[in-house]
Amino acid sequence: MRFLLSRQYQHFSAVYRQGNLRKASQVAGVTQPALTKSIRQIEETIGAKLFERTPQGMTPTAAAERLYALYESFDQQSRYTQMELAEFLTDTGPQIRIGAGFVWAWHRLSDVIGDYVAAEPSVRVKLTTGITDTLLPQLENHEIDIAVCDLQGIIPPAGYVSRMLWSTERRLWARASHPLAGKKGLTLQDLSTCIWTGYTTDTRMLATLERQFRNVGLKKPVMQVESSSLMAQLNVMANSEFVGVIADDIATEASRRGLVPLDFTSDDWALHAGVIFPREAENQPAFCHLLALLQER
Repeated sequence: MRFLLSRQYQHFSAVYRQGNLRKASQVAGVTQPALTKSIRQIEETIGAKLFERTPQGMTPTAAAERLYALYESFDQQSRYTQMELAEFLTDTGPQIRIGAGFVWAWHRLSDVIGDYVAAEPSVRVKLTTGITDTLLPQLENHEIDIAVCDLQGIIPPAGYVSRMLWSTERRLWARASHPLAGKKGLTLQDLSTCIWTGYTTDTRMLATLERQFRNVGLKKPVMQVESSSLMAQLNVMANSEFVGVIADDIATEASRRGLVPLDFTSDDWALHAGVIFPREAENQPAFCHLLALLQER
């Protein structure tokens, strides 16, 4: 069996991830015939069919699932090898790219990163913030090395490991002068007249709210102001009548801005956070040290 070219695998990976030749060709920057040719060459090399054409798109076969997992593992291991080589050949050392939820980046990771860099001075850290729905694709695309995010309902992709670390509640907050502040026993009916703010693209929270409001015959709340910044969201709430769902971990920051929790919460709003990372990372001492520090928090 001859080796597959990296170009062929990139084409295969694009089709696998997109599930559609047109979208895959846009991502890969090649024509659809070029993609089809690469897939055919791989199938001839391994002696197995990779995709079935269905009304839903290009559905991967068992052979494609296995090939993708193997190449993702190889690609990630190659990156760690490059990190070790860079540390040997240069003075800059390796880099670990952390993707974290807004709450965890603010409350948990600040101390962790400080302790980590002090103990691993040769390692450079790059921190990216986002929500679970944006961090997981970045992890699979190797744009980050570890995701610190809400794990509830999340099944790690093939070749990845997840570890639950923390749980925290989320509550509805508003400024102290808000009409609902101080009122007891608030219901969804009371909240249906509120104007809301939340994180950009936080589809999981929006879906939860939509389901809860729909179950009692109410229209879902509309996020009239969306922000990718936790601090911006808090400041908007402090200077207007907006309400927003905030994790208990940052209650101190919310209180400093004159915000107060409203008398309404939901078990469905709880955050169960942890880490997701490639299995190969467990063999890297510097990476294991970072995991140990995260677990201590």
